Amino acid sequence: MLVLARWLGPWAGGAPRVAIHELAIAGEHEIIRVRHYGDARNAPLVIAPGLHLAGPDDPRLDRLCRVLAASGHEVIAPFLPDHVRLVPGARACRDFVRVIDACARPATIFSISLGSRLAVHAAAARPDAVARLVVFGGYGELAPTLTYGLTGAVDGVVRARRDPITHAITAINVLGGPPEVIDALRAFVARARPDTCEAVANEVRAALRPPLRSIFDDGVGLGDEASRRVLAAIATATQLTAELDCAADAARVRCPVDIIHGKDDGDVPVEQAHALARLLTAAPGVRVHILDDYHHTGFSRGALRGLIAQARTLLRVLRVLAPA
Repeated sequence: MLVLARWLGPWAGGAPRVAIHELAIAGEHEIIRVRHYGDARNAPLVIAPGLHLAGPDDPRLDRLCRVLAASGHEVIAPFLPDHVRLVPGARACRDFVRVIDACARPATIFSISLGSRLAVHAAAARPDAVARLVVFGGYGELAPTLTYGLTGAVDGVVRARRDPITHAITAINVLGGPPEVIDALRAFVARARPDTCEAVANEVRAALRPPLRSIFDDGVGLGDEASRRVLAAIATATQLTAELDCAADAARVRCPVDIIHGKDDGDVPVEQAHALARLLTAAPGVRVHILDDYHHTGFSRGALRGLIAQARTLLRVLRVLAPA
């Protein structure tokens, strides 16, 4: 717990040094790279990753894995091919189960963002291989989650700023369209940062053939009507909803579950922490931990002022993350 407190608080910088090696396992259609952090004799903690083009090479995830390994876990972080391509679905769930099957002992699953779908599916499919779930920034209901990511609104009340990068990732999965546009949206996601979205979008758009530019505009949210079109596509994405909604599998989870969520999360609304908890009807223990001043990927700058007020919550979270 002291190691976790040292490295995970808003005061922390850098990352601890730990042993790292990589293995490969057979996925459904291609090889899955799997990175191991820390001592293989320690308790296994498997990362159920969100969507990111870099996978565990994302500096934020790599740092988290190093911190968890330094605290006493063996951390297992897969490069799931579909999640690296930003297209979650049933195949990614099946590939993640293959990662769980490769563990020698029952594992704790630590899910991040949309990785909660992977974690819930694996716990339902392999009850003897999954000892516990820790769900960080996850969701229970897909449509409200995607809608919030596009609009920043819950029940019509705007709570967060619209993120063009999240908008583009959602569009890749619900709009469809020519492969050139999908590749352009991925290029935008790879290059854009919060302060460069408009400039990068204009550069990527200019390289497309003129007939395709309006589809790209919809995908990145340029123009007044873009979010409306993507929102309409969410409502008709029945296959995606069937594959990514958590309800059916959540009812079959029979291990303890801890759900950690930031109150200020701008990508997944905090209400989804409670929605997932309600769906876990068979789990023997479900605990929800809400962190103030925490966004989807880290503490806000003013978080130090509120640490005393939420000290008990932070202590519970550290206990959840510490090896048993």
